Amino acid sequence: MKKGTTTLNKTARRDAIRRTFSLVKDGTSITKARQIVAKEVNVKPNTLWLWQNKLNLKTPNVTKTVIKRSNTVKHQDYTFGDMAQDVRGIMRSIVKQDGRYTIKEANVVGKLYGNEISRAKLQLEVHKHNTKISTKAKNNNLLQLT
Repeated sequence: MKKGTTTLNKTARRDAIRRTFSLVKDGTSITKARQIVAKEVNVKPNTLWLWQNKLNLKTPNVTKTVIKRSNTVKHQDYTFGDMAQDVRGIMRSIVKQDGRYTIKEANVVGKLYGNEISRAKLQLEVHKHNTKISTKAKNNNLLQLT
């Protein structure tokens, strides 16, 4: 046996295959799922395929569900704290390389987060301006962002 390899019993092998299938059901490609699990159990991705074949386990067929959007928009109270928490979760996923998000997706989320912060800064400036003018003029809220 090669140095640094681990020997897993049949149950541990089956559990590794099930973990792979779980990732596939969550939307990860079978190739990426095998890479993730193989790294966890310290084997090569091809070894997982061999175990799967030997145990006669079939890769699950995952059908993508299409979410239909209605024309109505529901308002959600999504605070900056919520957004920051989500962004931190995505960044942790990227650092851990668990396969849930790609670097491209993380870049998009980062840009959207930056845009939301810019929007909030603009709203704050408009509020400051309106507060300053409202003491001098009768018409409150001279500026508005919609």
